[in-house]
Amino acid sequence: MQPKKKKDTPALKQRIKQLEKSLEKANVMIYGLNAMIDFAEKELKVPVRKKHGTKQ
Repeated sequence: MQPKKKKDTPALKQRIKQLEKSLEKANVMIYGLNAMIDFAEKELKVPVRKKHGTKQ
């Protein structure tokens, strides 16, 4: 098993970098979407978020 781990190490490091980049991109998108929702709720007075505890 030891030789296999050594061969996979560069591939795993590359996969980690790819996943970190995807995570960063997703976090930026979430930040932008939250900003748009905040703007709509504040400026346009449009309720977008579901209120906690409301019944359907």
